[in-house]
Amino acid sequence: MSEAPSASAARSGRDLQSLRGFMRRLSTGMLIFSLGLGLGIYAQHRWPIGRWRDERASRPTVAGRTVAEIAQIPRERRLVILAVGQSNAANFGETKQTAGPGVYAFADGSLYAATDPLPGGNGYGGSIWTRLGARLHTAGDFDAVVLAVVARGSTRVTDWAPGGADHERLVATQKQLTAAGLPVDCILWQQGETEAGWADASGVAYFAALKEIISACRTASPDAKFVVAQATFGAASPSNGQISPAQTQAAALQGAMAGPDLDRLGSGFRSDGVHFNDRGLAAAADAWLAALRPWLTQRSTTLDRKSVVEGKGVDLGCRRIHKKKKHP
Repeated sequence: MSEAPSASAARSGRDLQSLRGFMRRLSTGMLIFSLGLGLGIYAQHRWPIGRWRDERASRPTVAGRTVAEIAQIPRERRLVILAVGQSNAANFGETKQTAGPGVYAFADGSLYAATDPLPGGNGYGGSIWTRLGARLHTAGDFDAVVLAVVARGSTRVTDWAPGGADHERLVATQKQLTAAGLPVDCILWQQGETEAGWADASGVAYFAALKEIISACRTASPDAKFVVAQATFGAASPSNGQISPAQTQAAALQGAMAGPDLDRLGSGFRSDGVHFNDRGLAAAADAWLAALRPWLTQRSTTLDRKSVVEGKGVDLGCRRIHKKKKHP
């Protein structure tokens, strides 16, 4: 009679031990899965599988106009944009788009059709920049919009600073554009999600690195405006609150200005919690256009006045009639 409770207790002990063993194995499996998923996402950002799968599909189409032809267009009638940053600047959007006539992609000294994925980004999907370029050209202010992309998924701000892995490419692209007669008009900075996902990332260090990047770009492209977006959103991880203020601080530096607040585009605008879906790509392009509009207006006024002084236009008191030739 006394052995039955003991046997029952022994069985209960073995069952509890088995359950604990199962829970430990389950926890270990979940940890391994999470690490594998994280490494997979990181690897896809660094080396997109799509480019391995079909290398031919990543080859851009040569544009119908040459660099020399676009360089002949007066500067007030063309806009050269250099887009820099991580995955949301590097063709990781959900849907692809073609910008259409009048918008060109620049890479390695040549012009290509502005069709996603744009050359210069390591993603295989859609881009904000094709949509922004189409909006700028459709507005009628420019006969040509040139997009040069220098962006790579998962990069840190230090990758773009002097001594970083991507710094030389950033500077070299600006030099190529200048040599081609297409000096950069504005540099659009869209980076910060990486550091925002790290609890120990320093806002002071972020600002210091971005300040060095802005200084280097001012040396390479003295007339270009450096435009800093608020870009720290990631639905899957808490945001490091130091990065966004550092971006705001950098936007106040000489030669820089504030870009759009893309952190306002939450999960409903993202395909995976970070990268933009079709709705997000359109909204981001609209946000960039709205942020650039005051500067574009000021730029147009400045170039128009310069054109008058150089004798390229006729000043009639408060009105100026510009002798411009339409460049299709």
